[in-house]
Amino acid sequence: MRFVLQGLKPGITFAVMTLALMCLQRVSFAQGRLFVPDFRLGAGLDTQLVISNNNDQDASVDLSAFLKTGELLGQEQLRVKAHGIRSLTLHEVFGSHSSETTGWLAVVSHADGIQMSYSLLGDRTEYHEAEAWPKRELALDIQQERKQVIRLSNTSSLGNTVSLRGKDETGRFLGLQELHIGPFQQLELPIEALRDSPDHIDVIATSDILATVGENTSGARTRVAEELADDGTLGLVIDSDGPVGAYQVLLRFDPTIVRFSQDDILGGSAAGFDSRPLAVTMDNASGQLRIASFQIGNEPQGSVDVAHIRVRLLRPSTLQFGITVEEITDLQGHSQIDSTAGVKLVRLN
Repeated sequence: MRFVLQGLKPGITFAVMTLALMCLQRVSFAQGRLFVPDFRLGAGLDTQLVISNNNDQDASVDLSAFLKTGELLGQEQLRVKAHGIRSLTLHEVFGSHSSETTGWLAVVSHADGIQMSYSLLGDRTEYHEAEAWPKRELALDIQQERKQVIRLSNTSSLGNTVSLRGKDETGRFLGLQELHIGPFQQLELPIEALRDSPDHIDVIATSDILATVGENTSGARTRVAEELADDGTLGLVIDSDGPVGAYQVLLRFDPTIVRFSQDDILGGSAAGFDSRPLAVTMDNASGQLRIASFQIGNEPQGSVDVAHIRVRLLRPSTLQFGITVEEITDLQGHSQIDSTAGVKLVRLN
């Protein structure tokens, strides 16, 4: 299997941050295992790591970074002197990238006493402590007033099935959602796309999972569309620098405000996607609409209008769509999720 790491040792540790952040509280764990759930690299962004060694002997750590799709961005073995500190950026380790690259990373060491923190560098600098051991079961608290996203990273070379159980502030059960995450892949779910706006989420996985709640920084992967206050037609548009060969997008909506039929999903205006999408599945009870299609013989790029969606509101209200991009490929079938500028819904009339 192409995602299996070669030469990784059982322990894992994660790193980050700059020397100026030494005043922040650090996290130390036996067996030296830590994680960064959301790194950024390229297009003016970078992630800075600071690793400290509290041992009396020099220690080596293995740094492994994975893209959201599960592909290995790269590996590097670092040496940290006894009672020393090692500061570095991902740009220094993996080189420059013209487009934004995101994913998760891990640091592994045989030594105890390895500590880590990290900073995300860009338009503004964000400082964080490294995450500890992944678990099969954990609880997440949601802050409804912020634009947040749930990040689920599968730290295993095997597929992982994850159940999300939403609860309100009193602990009342709201709903269950089941997801499958491939080897070393990362999945993002915007809070706005979850039903009933849960205050707490219980995460239960078949194997260890790294689950965090953070700011939604991935405009291409998940977002919330503009509000719609009356009937009309929306265009599903993919912004891409290269030709689009196929796509699969999941739309979430409030089923008390709108319901769809198969006749409401039409082809777009882009070459190759101007006929009705090849796969349309909808669940009006749970508020989910999945649209997928592919084309050959054309090279649509730029703002690619791939589908039209007719909206008829059941009652006067404001409707939002949660968008999760499940796949976008080029003409050769290669995934373009991380390099695609964005996916959006545009009001046509």
